Amino acid sequence: MYKKLFAALLTVILCIGGVAIAAIALENWEVSSAALTAEQAENIALESLGLTRDQVRFDRSELDYERGVQVWEVELRHENTEYDFEIDANTGEILRQDTDRDDFYRKPEATPSQPVETPVTLTAEQAETIALESLGLTRDQVHFDRSELDYERGVQVWEVELRHETTEYDFEIDATTGEILKQKSEQEKPAKQPETPVVPEPPAEPPKEETGELTEAEAVAIALAHAGLTEEQVTRLRVEKDIDRGITLYEIDFDHGGYEYEYEIRVSDGKILKQELDWDD
Repeated sequence: MYKKLFAALLTVILCIGGVAIAAIALENWEVSSAALTAEQAENIALESLGLTRDQVRFDRSELDYERGVQVWEVELRHENTEYDFEIDANTGEILRQDTDRDDFYRKPEATPSQPVETPVTLTAEQAETIALESLGLTRDQVHFDRSELDYERGVQVWEVELRHETTEYDFEIDATTGEILKQKSEQEKPAKQPETPVVPEPPAEPPKEETGELTEAEAVAIALAHAGLTEEQVTRLRVEKDIDRGITLYEIDFDHGGYEYEYEIRVSDGKILKQELDWDD
């Protein structure tokens, strides 16, 4: 009888051990499946802020899943500001960035039942203009979702939400001084469309003769200005003229800081049709 009990107990122990080993193996597989290491994700966050490791303190760097995408969640602190990032663990793209200051609130001289009203010197339009200037955008390039007065930690603020292309921006702006107290941006991932049968396209018409075409040097200057770089700062610069579906464009590639930049710029008017930033491995 004791032998049977011992055998049953041993079987249970072996089963539990097998489950634990499988869980550990699955966890290790998930970590190893990410193309970026924690250090590489931290470097991407630092480069976007223009800071170095000795200027910040990292609070957290963990792998997680967001909307089916494996991401590095990186939290760091510089002086009195906390930054939160979500970085695609395979491409290195920054999907979300939050900025939050710790010490922006004032201590109003009032009891909880009698809050102090601080004068509002900014209008909603002025607060929206401050947000636009910080992004380098104009009103005709964005859509404002919300501009409302609110209180945060005893300070009256304008909460401004706006959208530009596939990116949503949230601001908290001091309604008295105009200081940006908090800024958040989030990149929307387009929903995957079901695959459809490939239908042969009709032959493209011969490209029309264009006048006042953009030169190769002008196209390079547009790409570099968009990236915030100079030609001396980049390597492996490549420019190629091509025609895609009847549109003449320049394909421009270059490297900087461990990243590969890719641009497609229309020859007729210099518009950026495509821009990609990939980790150069």
